[in-house]
Amino acid sequence: MTTEQEFEEFVSRNRDLIERMIEMQRGAASDFVGAERAMARDVYGHARGFADESRARAEDFARAAYSAFTDPEVQRHFVNMGMEFFMGMSALMERAPMPNHLREGFRGAESTVRSAACRTGDCPKESPRKVAIVSDERRDEGDVFKGCEER
Repeated sequence: MTTEQEFEEFVSRNRDLIERMIEMQRGAASDFVGAERAMARDVYGHARGFADESRARAEDFARAAYSAFTDPEVQRHFVNMGMEFFMGMSALMERAPMPNHLREGFRGAESTVRSAACRTGDCPKESPRKVAIVSDERRDEGDVFKGCEER
């Protein structure tokens, strides 16, 4: 086992060597930290570029989707689709078994919706074509429209 005095003697005899070793370690640590920082900068740059590109693509997609849904022609079709659905449900309610006071309530709602659509300028210009479906005839497998007549 070495004593404190022997240790001090060793340090004093090898002081230059010990200082050079410490300086080498400091330099190596500094080089390592510098390399790590450079690598982190590169990775950050690539990640930042990828994030910017992804954000730009997402914004373009959102703009395109928003533009598609807010297009006046598309909106007109959606309003017409809603009116057609409402008219179909109204026709269903007319033929469903229910008390007359409920049937009158549905008729009033339909006229209210039609008048509201006409006030906003979405009033249907022509009524939809009616199709009669004859169900007592057997259809050929190849002709799905056989048995339908336009009125």
